[in-house]
Amino acid sequence: MKTIVCSVVLPCFFLFFLSKLHAQRSTELGIWGGTSFYLGDLAPDLPAPETLSGVGGLAVGFGINPFVFLRLKGLHGELKGSDAFTHNAVRDWSFRATLSELSLQIMYHPLGKGRKAPGGYFRKWQLSPYLFWGMGASWMYARRLPPSGETFQANVASPDLFLINLPMGAGLRLDVSGRLSLSAETGWRLCFSDQLDGVHELGRPDTNDWYVLSGIGISWILNAEVDRNY
Repeated sequence: MKTIVCSVVLPCFFLFFLSKLHAQRSTELGIWGGTSFYLGDLAPDLPAPETLSGVGGLAVGFGINPFVFLRLKGLHGELKGSDAFTHNAVRDWSFRATLSELSLQIMYHPLGKGRKAPGGYFRKWQLSPYLFWGMGASWMYARRLPPSGETFQANVASPDLFLINLPMGAGLRLDVSGRLSLSAETGWRLCFSDQLDGVHELGRPDTNDWYVLSGIGISWILNAEVDRNY
């Protein structure tokens, strides 16, 4: 599955992204910050304060029409997990990983409206819920701490990981002015690997690891004067 994604799906999605840039009507730059939460063998079923880490990054958005935006997003942060959170004292593993991610995403606004009304005035404080999905790549350097003992040490994965992921999630956008917008979103990243935390044979080898990113963003519309609709 990972081979198919790398060799077929990801290049096709990238070509689709490039083709749509010729039709883009508005461009915006944004900053984003929030929290990360890992889902896997070393995480509880629900997020707890001690399992959250920080993440931040930059984004470039391209408006195609009031309903569809394309976004290139880069993030950097951290993920962590521990059997102290899962109450598995027998296994007693933990890990902490530095995360870098680059993704191409489609954002769909089902209630999308033009940023300006037919009379030409700006629709201030317009709220727009959206869904997003796409393709991404993650680079991680993990520090894994298994208990002492050759049996456990033999299962430690390489600290360097490159993973293909599928980002998907939902958010809410608020247009504050003709140039400024705010957003809040939560997104899941499906990773095609169970090696994110280094626990494989000792965990659930038939289940892939995930991570979740939640946060807020501020975007600046570059061509607000010429953009009449979105």
